[in-house]
Amino acid sequence: MSDSGVEIEVGGAVSTPSEVSDGVRGYGKIPVTQEMFDYFLEVLPPRGMGQDWFMFQEGCGDRIMFRQEGKDSWTAELKAGI
Repeated sequence: MSDSGVEIEVGGAVSTPSEVSDGVRGYGKIPVTQEMFDYFLEVLPPRGMGQDWFMFQEGCGDRIMFRQEGKDSWTAELKAGI
C-alpha cells in the first residue's frame, strides 16, 4: 500500500480514473488497463503525444504520461513539474 492508501495487486492493473490518479501519486509508475489508457486519451486533448505515449494534464494539475509498453502492457507515470 502506498502513502496515498492505494493498493495495487502484483501483476494487476488499475482500472478506474481515481485509482490512476491516486496510484501515480503513491507509486510514481503503475500498470493500467487498455481501457484506462484509451479513456485518458479521449477525455481531454493530449498535452504531448508520440508513437506509443501521450501526456495527460487537466488544467494546472500534474502531468501523467501514459505509455504502451508492449502488445498488452500499458503504464501511467507521474511527471510533475514538466
